[in-house]
Amino acid sequence: LAGDAGSALIPVGTVPDVERTYASIGAGDAGTVRDARVHVKLTPRDARDRTQKAIERDVRARLSRIPGIVPSLLPASAMFSRKPL
Repeated sequence: LAGDAGSALIPVGTVPDVERTYASIGAGDAGTVRDARVHVKLTPRDARDRTQKAIERDVRARLSRIPGIVPSLLPASAMFSRKPL
């Protein structure tokens, strides 16, 4: 992640229909500080006009404007598909 997590959180947090964001740096399989994850909680489905896919397109477009970031969006179910310990 170029700069700090805030460079990704600010544009994502200003997307309509995003309730909150959380970032972790150095998480995941690689565990390097150049990798980061931004978790996004959307407003409830019945409280928004846009679909999740439309919001994803908006988030991807905003993140693509930040130098050094290669956005990759995954649903939460794909991120936590491992068996519990």
